Amino acid sequence: MTSAAQARNANPLDTTLVLAGRPLRQGTDLATTARFADDQWRLQPAALQRHVGPLIVNFGRLPERYRSHGKQLIYAMIAGPLPQGEKQQGIRTIHSKLVGLQRFFTWLAVRPAADGVGTYPALCTLSADDLIHYEQHLHTLGLSAQGISNSRAAVGLLWRYRANLTDPLQVDLRNVTQWGRKPSSPAENITDRIPEQVLAPLLVWSLRFVDEFSHDIIAAVDHNHTYLRQLDASLIGSVDRAGVTTRLESYLAGLTHNRTPVPGYQLRPNMRFISAQILCRPCTLRQDPRWRSMIDAAAADVGVTEYTWLTTDVAATVDGEKWVEGIALRHPTRSLDRLLRLLQTACYVVIAYLSGMRDSESKHIRRRAVTVSRDAEGTAYRWHLSGVVFKGHADPAGTPTSWVVGEPAARAIDILQKLQPAGQQLLFAPLGSGVTPRSSAEVFTTAQTNEHLNEFARWVDQYCSTRALQGGIPTIAGQHFRLSTRQFRRTLAWYIARRPGGSIAGAIQYKHLGIQMFEGYAGTSGSGFRAEVESEQALTRGQQLLSMTTDNDHDIAAGPAATEARRRLDEFATQARYTGLVLTDPVRIRRFLRNHEPNIFPGTYSTCVFNPDKALCQPRNDAKDEPRPALGDCQPLECGNVALTADNITALNAELVHVETELKQRPALPPLLQHRLGARHDEIERLLNHQRPESR
Repeated sequence: MTSAAQARNANPLDTTLVLAGRPLRQGTDLATTARFADDQWRLQPAALQRHVGPLIVNFGRLPERYRSHGKQLIYAMIAGPLPQGEKQQGIRTIHSKLVGLQRFFTWLAVRPAADGVGTYPALCTLSADDLIHYEQHLHTLGLSAQGISNSRAAVGLLWRYRANLTDPLQVDLRNVTQWGRKPSSPAENITDRIPEQVLAPLLVWSLRFVDEFSHDIIAAVDHNHTYLRQLDASLIGSVDRAGVTTRLESYLAGLTHNRTPVPGYQLRPNMRFISAQILCRPCTLRQDPRWRSMIDAAAADVGVTEYTWLTTDVAATVDGEKWVEGIALRHPTRSLDRLLRLLQTACYVVIAYLSGMRDSESKHIRRRAVTVSRDAEGTAYRWHLSGVVFKGHADPAGTPTSWVVGEPAARAIDILQKLQPAGQQLLFAPLGSGVTPRSSAEVFTTAQTNEHLNEFARWVDQYCSTRALQGGIPTIAGQHFRLSTRQFRRTLAWYIARRPGGSIAGAIQYKHLGIQMFEGYAGTSGSGFRAEVESEQALTRGQQLLSMTTDNDHDIAAGPAATEARRRLDEFATQARYTGLVLTDPVRIRRFLRNHEPNIFPGTYSTCVFNPDKALCQPRNDAKDEPRPALGDCQPLECGNVALTADNITALNAELVHVETELKQRPALPPLLQHRLGARHDEIERLLNHQRPESR
């Protein structure tokens, strides 16, 4: 029975369902979700991205005096009403705010109250000096600049949402000197790029799994399904001892005749598997000494194999030898579950790097998401991948969009479709009996995928070391490079803008010799990837053009557009000198390039002196801009817009040597990669032979 005192102290919100105003995951019963009075709020039902794991806001971490403050703030952010000008934030963002609140309230809990009696000052009694002291305290904790910024932001929420609090913060943070000022943004995205010496073998081994090893792994999955059906059949019906004896004799005779080892586990005959083959219950087979004696005799004759269940022969090879001796259901290094996980991770690497998709976007790829465009002869030339994008879009369930991806990514998606059961729509759902998520997420969480990426890298390193193979993943400065999902998009954007085609990754990623190929590969998605790449490209191109203006002849050595290139660069150099400034700031470089656009696009292997009337590509015609070359469709052998600098010619010759080295490496590259690199070698030779230096 509720006492009068309890009734007076009860919060009217206590029975309120905190997620009542939010869209919930399909199948969620609102009545089972968190109520305001709970000390733990599970927010995952309102996180519509499938790869998001448990999101628990644990108010028990806050000092008891300020627990209600935390609840009121988080509830206001979830359900409103929102302060004027405030936008509703996503559930994951709201979940992240508790850390900053905990840090502030913990500091506040040990400060004296305004009246000097006890501790736990009310928020309404705090002064600007108190907040300055808190900021000074943050600098003593060894936090990063971002950590300090996040902690201050939590206090900022208490100010902005003060109308939702029974104990509101009264200090106008806008009047507190330096408060809330964000640290200056770095010039570049701070996400680590994957070093080329790591990326190249990572992508090569991922493609080996997708294009070669996958066939053996999928065959092993099929064999396992066959075994499970046989096992189910063996458990039905009564025991026919005469029939069991006949079937066992026939089964063992076949093994002896073919010199096939007896299926086993830990070097002993596997009675469970054998019973499934002869449609006999395992317990019955173990109990009859005569049958056991027959099995032991066969094992002594032909031996015992550890590859029980999965007796299919391995077809794929590495450097002329089978890539594994066999695939077992249970094995320290070659178990089916582990190889399935490695294959799924390899598919992730290929898709993430060769599409530019974020992790959240990759995790929502569904069956039949790829459509193929074919020419009149039926040859595939473009692969469209449909999906959803979350970042920058209001709909928490994602906004439909599409990517144009390359054939390797489409092959990886096809493999994932074959791996998943027919009823599973999400392709990055866990696979196999031993691969289960450690959370209630429908697909692997970002943290789990990060673990799998680094497990894949370790497997490659150990595999190459055990077999004395080159082509493993090297250490960087003596340390294993730590892979994460965020790095693939960042690395792809950087490679497209700055280093295309200079490695095995480039040979796959870029189908032409043009520098900035992303138009037909990843640039058509609504995920913001084009803007990310174009920003990187604009800065790179401005720096390159300004550098070229310091040469008297602008370093143009050959090509049908060499004369026009020199004329444009002369004019560009004149404008740069006219400014009287040394252009080093990225913002100024981009602005200067917009105002004095020479329409010259330096590349590693050729330079486009763009004239839309001569272009053999299909120029982009953005509504707000002048036409741009579609560098992904560059045809440098025939186009009249091509010029070659001395650096272009040097790079082309260096690339020839590089490709020749890759083609000779051992173990041999996957066949499709060998074919692409061979074609690239021939294209480079034709370009060098075709573009003779222009007489001046």
